[in-house]
Amino acid sequence: MTSTHTLTISLLTVVLSLPALAHDGRRFEVQINSEGQLIAQGVNTGADDGAPAIRPYLNAIHGHWINFPSLGGAAANLPGFDLFNPTEALEGASLTLTLDNAFRWTAPPPMPPADATPVFEPLDASESIIISYGGSAGSTLSTDSFGGSLTLLDAVPVGGQGDLDLGYEIGLIPDDTIYILQFTLGTDAPGITDSDPVYAIMLPQGPSLHHAGLFTERYLGTPVPEPGSLAVLAVAAAASGTRRRR
Repeated sequence: MTSTHTLTISLLTVVLSLPALAHDGRRFEVQINSEGQLIAQGVNTGADDGAPAIRPYLNAIHGHWINFPSLGGAAANLPGFDLFNPTEALEGASLTLTLDNAFRWTAPPPMPPADATPVFEPLDASESIIISYGGSAGSTLSTDSFGGSLTLLDAVPVGGQGDLDLGYEIGLIPDDTIYILQFTLGTDAPGITDSDPVYAIMLPQGPSLHHAGLFTERYLGTPVPEPGSLAVLAVAAAASGTRRRR
């Protein structure tokens, strides 16, 4: 495992020093669908990335690593999470994020054809990814084991809360590999069920695999059923009025 304790501390410090990336960009907006289930709507609040700003599918969006060769690793703090305008049922309840799985797509084509099938493989021992929340005194998860959870909110406040941002760290310089972290959103609010798998898709620094990343989003994302698609997009559009304006 190359992600040593010293490296983790160094990369966490780097992650926390990147405020420009901690807010605008590709994010998940946590919502509840008409069936009372948590969902994560992918939204790009940053520069145009060639896909709809509000993704036409749920539970998948990508971010890019930032390389730090002097530290022998890479870090990121996107995608992050936001919870705007929660229902009364969710107010006062917890919001948790459980790491269920992690896998990779090595050497994907830069422009995958529409009918491509990704070759997903498990990570090996040299590809440990650390996921942190809450700064240096917060909690961490690792892809060395699955089933652990981060508490994003002990009690969802009235009106919700934005900028629930994670730190992602890996003890190598990603090159031709897409990494996928599979999460589940959960809550102790009565009557609200856990989300389907939520995929944070991590791409190498730069544009080389950007189109492959968008393909991976579409491939893994949860299709929006009709007529629910209109309702979800309407909720996301309404929430845009309360998003950060920096």
